[in-house]
Amino acid sequence: MKPGTYLALALLFCWSPALCAGPQTSGDLFRDKVTLKDGKQIEGRLLERYHPEHVVLYRKTNQEEIPHADIESIRTLRDDLQSFMGGHREGLTIEEEWRRVQEAVGLNLNNMARVQAWKVLTLDPQHGPANEFLGHSPIRGKYNWLLGKKKYSPEDFAERIGDWRDRFVLDSEHYTLETDTSVLKAVQVLYDLEAVYLHWMQEFGKELQAGEDVYLANHRMTMHVFENRDDRGFTFALNSRREPFYDPSSTTTTARTSNPNLAFTYYQGGTNDRPVDFFNVAIQQLLYSTLVLPRRNSFVPANEYSTPAHWLDIGMGYWLGRQFGGPAGYARPQRFVSDSRNRELASRRLRSGPLSGGSAARELTNLVSLGRRYYYNVSKDNTNELYRAKARSFFRYLMEEDPPLVLNNKVVGRGREGLLRYLREVYIHPTNYSSKSFDNALGGKVELLFEGWLDWRK
Repeated sequence: MKPGTYLALALLFCWSPALCAGPQTSGDLFRDKVTLKDGKQIEGRLLERYHPEHVVLYRKTNQEEIPHADIESIRTLRDDLQSFMGGHREGLTIEEEWRRVQEAVGLNLNNMARVQAWKVLTLDPQHGPANEFLGHSPIRGKYNWLLGKKKYSPEDFAERIGDWRDRFVLDSEHYTLETDTSVLKAVQVLYDLEAVYLHWMQEFGKELQAGEDVYLANHRMTMHVFENRDDRGFTFALNSRREPFYDPSSTTTTARTSNPNLAFTYYQGGTNDRPVDFFNVAIQQLLYSTLVLPRRNSFVPANEYSTPAHWLDIGMGYWLGRQFGGPAGYARPQRFVSDSRNRELASRRLRSGPLSGGSAARELTNLVSLGRRYYYNVSKDNTNELYRAKARSFFRYLMEEDPPLVLNNKVVGRGREGLLRYLREVYIHPTNYSSKSFDNALGGKVELLFEGWLDWRK
């Protein structure tokens, strides 16, 4: 069969004009469905599913609140994505991988269909249906791949995207990836990101009242993944160590979309199957993107909001991030992977700075109030590493041990419940990040937890 004749076959599965036209963004996908008890069906983009009283549906130009009492059922993009990801596994044949494209189209997962088609091309660069599906055309019997408005052979395409100026940009259902690595790594990263998103929503969506999607399409979660830490495209670094990071208050935006909702990471060495601190920064981005941005019709400027309780970002990114494993592109939950170095650093006492001096118990009060510079500014004695280690350790202690707060022989609160209550309040109401606010969420002073934390970390 001649390459060009694959077009009809590909179009059989490209029943959506928008899909044939190219990748979609969150703002284009008004495809969530709320069915009311009277039989009426309302379509839009679901922003909030877990508000105690109603859901919030975005419909073209306005938000509509629909009481839970009026709703018979809800079907969202996330529901369909969960179904699709259930069939994502290693060891499929090329034909089976191509059928996964068809499955995605059938579920109206337009972006995942394109990601999957690219995956097919990593296995067979001349796969006819996958090339036609992505809009690639044959020249002298060989398919060329489209990059921007130009066409390149697969070999030249791979070389071209190695320059950040011609980086590969690919959308999944909730993410945009920009990378100068390879098509294979792009596909792997996007599948891993969507797996993390699904797990996050399943485990914490209801408890944190997390939103399903960002309010504005150009605030969708975006990750820049570089070939290495010295990549010429990585022009904005958080500190002198050029560590991977997420910072929603950053003035750095994507040149193509002016989107400040960016996470930055890179590969290190030839054997790393995932970018450095990948799960960590992905989870920090999820915190902001599901707790803040679904409720905002404009991005919060840096002088108003800069993830104020930094120890929460660091703690959640570390704790949940170390509960993912599996090969690249097939992320799956696992038991927490212990980190002896972090445990050792968290146990050290500081001789200077806000966590030194005074009563030992005050260490916790000060820890939860530290500003960004203490965690990220690199000093000669590397105290920022100690601050981060302590934040990670204390967060894990609260989540896993769920310690009671005991005052006058009476339990006045629990660690995990108080932590998640505080986390929700900090992001929904950015001013509620003081140690006093944390005390209120816990039901007692955070210092009551110091001795238990001290014994646990030993």
